[in-house]
Amino acid sequence: MPFLVEILAWLPVGAVPIVNGLLRLGTYQKLLGEPAASIVSSCADMVLVYLYARWLARLGPVNALRRGVTWLALTTATHFGLGLLVFGMAVGQLLAKYRIQDGETWLVVTVFVFLAPLLAAPGRRP
Repeated sequence: MPFLVEILAWLPVGAVPIVNGLLRLGTYQKLLGEPAASIVSSCADMVLVYLYARWLARLGPVNALRRGVTWLALTTATHFGLGLLVFGMAVGQLLAKYRIQDGETWLVVTVFVFLAPLLAAPGRRP
């Protein structure tokens, strides 16, 4: 049962980059260009995920490590699942999104998704 709770708790986390990506494509990417739009989008993703993790942490005790691992697994599975099955991307294209040396920011976002519940846990903040 706790795992099901973590999956349900992750659903908004999974929605954030999708909604943010659509917003980015429809608005500020044209204004900012790349890579600035990608950086803004990634920062927005991380802020929203942290605020959500902090809100969840206030609702009651939670195993922050389990939540972080679950969120990381689901986020990665969604990235590859949508990329392969919905958008028809090749595995190489999806892996390229994790290449920081090429200016990609998805690895940073993904690691932050893991860390957010740990950083938001009671006792970790003032």
